[in-house]
Amino acid sequence: MLCEVLILVTHTPPFSILDIGKRFGQQHIGSKAVRRFLDDIQPPVTVCGHCHQFGGRAETLEYGTVINIASHDGLDDPGRYVLITIDASNESIEYEFYNTRHLLGSRLTDLVQVGRNRVEQFSELGITSPDEITEERRAELEALPGASSWHVDRWIVHRQAFENDEVVILNKSAFGDLHDTNPLLLDIETDLQQDRIWLVGTYSYQNDAYRQFFDPDDESALLQELSEYLDDHGSEPIIYYGGNYFDEQCLSRRFDEHGITEGVDYLERAHDLGITAQQELFGPFNRHKLDVVASALGFEYQDPTVDGFVVGSKYTRYLLDGEEPDWNRLKQYNNDDVTALKTIVDHIRS
Repeated sequence: MLCEVLILVTHTPPFSILDIGKRFGQQHIGSKAVRRFLDDIQPPVTVCGHCHQFGGRAETLEYGTVINIASHDGLDDPGRYVLITIDASNESIEYEFYNTRHLLGSRLTDLVQVGRNRVEQFSELGITSPDEITEERRAELEALPGASSWHVDRWIVHRQAFENDEVVILNKSAFGDLHDTNPLLLDIETDLQQDRIWLVGTYSYQNDAYRQFFDPDDESALLQELSEYLDDHGSEPIIYYGGNYFDEQCLSRRFDEHGITEGVDYLERAHDLGITAQQELFGPFNRHKLDVVASALGFEYQDPTVDGFVVGSKYTRYLLDGEEPDWNRLKQYNNDDVTALKTIVDHIRS
């Protein structure tokens, strides 16, 4: 028996739902007309786009679910799509996001430094799966365009990490900043525009203590307090996990904005563990995100429904609309991030 289900499809998101844009300033870019229409007809599913940074996100309302499948517009950015399952009684909705990279259909892309072009090069050698990346084929692999022994070493180790379901370190000396020191671990939270810091979580090996710096309304006071804390930790390395120097660059920019020059100076001791991990630490995972690597080492987040983007969007709504979030929930996520980082550091130091 066929069951008719009302689904609203709209390019523009409903106002104030998955619609915070930042290209022309941080603001809601959703449609108020669509929001009124949505609240009127109350469909169980609404599919929207337009707001790129919320693509691949969903929000549950009292009467249904809004799903944003917007894709970024770079030439090499993948297209995003979603598979939605609605039960016959219309009481349950399940969805799963995908992107066009899934259509490559090759497990070779699970390996570090392997993308579409590299898969094509492997195919020309008759290599179609990771288990064919072996020491015996090193000469062929090193002869590929842009490849070297550095790449082949990591392909082989990463393939072995998948096969053995273990996390391995290729070059322990690359993590010298973590040995014979008492590093200070750090993780920051910002708004979606990434131009305001409102929460910083830390763990001090020197004091064996966690500490958070929290002020959603006075960034200057928060950063001044953080700067004094960094001073208390002398010359010990400051370790964060970004993979793109984000925490360090954002802190430096905001310290400078508020004239806290000593804070900028302290960041000379900062190191992005995510950069080194991408090159030297491998496991049964195809992404080197903090939560992925820590989970492979046995760490579990207390609330798996929260991630950094959710935290940033909740705070941005607070700035734009005065909508008070559950601060304790957001602070718990930040503390979990610091503990996840500590899990990785402890593994490297062991």
